[in-house]
Amino acid sequence: MASPAIQDLFALDRDVARAAQALAKHRARLEADPASVAVEDPFFSYRHVASRTTWHALKELAPSAVDRPLHAGLLRWIEALIEARVGLPEETALAEAKLAPEGRFEGSPPEHVSFARAMRELGTVPRTVEARLWLAAAAGAGEGVASARRLRASKRVEIAARMGRAHPWEAMVAYAPAALRASANAFLDATEEIARAVWKEAIADGAAARIVVAGAREAGDGWPARITTEFFLDVFGDGARRLPIAPRLVRRWPQPASAASFARALTDFGFAVRVAAAPSALPFVLVRDPAFVSGYRVASAFGGLAADPTFYLKGLRTSRRAALGQARALARTTLLEARTNATRLLLGDDAMFAPRDRFEELGTRVFGGALDPRLRGAFPAARDDEPARWVGLLEALALRDALRAQFDDDWFRNPRAWSHLEGLGTHVAEGEPPAPPPGALDASAEALGRAFEEALG
Repeated sequence: MASPAIQDLFALDRDVARAAQALAKHRARLEADPASVAVEDPFFSYRHVASRTTWHALKELAPSAVDRPLHAGLLRWIEALIEARVGLPEETALAEAKLAPEGRFEGSPPEHVSFARAMRELGTVPRTVEARLWLAAAAGAGEGVASARRLRASKRVEIAARMGRAHPWEAMVAYAPAALRASANAFLDATEEIARAVWKEAIADGAAARIVVAGAREAGDGWPARITTEFFLDVFGDGARRLPIAPRLVRRWPQPASAASFARALTDFGFAVRVAAAPSALPFVLVRDPAFVSGYRVASAFGGLAADPTFYLKGLRTSRRAALGQARALARTTLLEARTNATRLLLGDDAMFAPRDRFEELGTRVFGGALDPRLRGAFPAARDDEPARWVGLLEALALRDALRAQFDDDWFRNPRAWSHLEGLGTHVAEGEPPAPPPGALDASAEALGRAFEEALG
């Protein structure tokens, strides 16, 4: 017979929510200053919800039909918390490697810098010559980061095997790892021709040059001097103001370096919209998945507005000429980001981590020139939930098309569209999601490729 603690699913849900919050806070501090949390255990008060004993006991429990969704959500979250707890030493080592001053910046003044700083500066500098210096500095610090990532990937494979999974990605999304890889390859193939045409037009060869051009600094009409939540609420109107979005944006907005900064901020805002749409009365595990595909789907739909002329006309109130020019510039930015995300997925597969031949091939295909070999395994690097981000990106196109069909091209200003978005938060999955039909993700990848051709062709 299961213990009373396991049978009280609502109490278990509250503890899972607290553990997830404690882990998120720990990770934020770990990213900023690993030494400050060196002896901290985020699971100290919640070890029972990050325990295989609890997970196995919960699996043996036969829930009622009413409790089945809650039971399934708890299983997903406890598995994710187990992986986080067991993999915490490797996660800490990776955070330390990112901040180690192992790179050499040869600009003015020359200095030793960390991988994290080099990548941050790379995304903000306005000139290719500076970007090349920061990319070289990142490469100098890249080998330590790559080594830490490789060890962490190995640990994730080991943990997945202990949990009865053939691959770590199986716990995140309904698609098999092979289907995810195939869709990433399909998207790269579908966008190869338009990418060549766009970058020939932009006269940008090599990673540093493309990153600078993708900043879209020429597309500044309508954007404010600072990124603020209030700015986005003003743009989206009364529908957005109905949702408790601001409390979900717990981090500070970065100082914008270019128009691309606002495109990324739109994506973050969209994710906060999906989180805010979840009814507060529902249990935590029913409204938030560990790998939040639904959140990334809405996030990508909002991020895509940066490449939509209607957004500039109706949201930012620019001229038609500015709207068309800026939408094209940001479509080019979004294309590079999407192709980079496909590369992250292909190189960040825990079970086949950053193969040398694929790194060399994809670096040239996506960035227009070979990447420094010292970056292999460090850049482009997959995030922990990269499969969920990738599926969300591919599925966002269908969401955008549905919103346009039902609420018109300026759906983002329509209060009824916001009611529809709010309704997405009430959708609760029961048990493991059904296996998608074969080829479904490839079809979505090819459809997204066609959308880029329409925007940039």
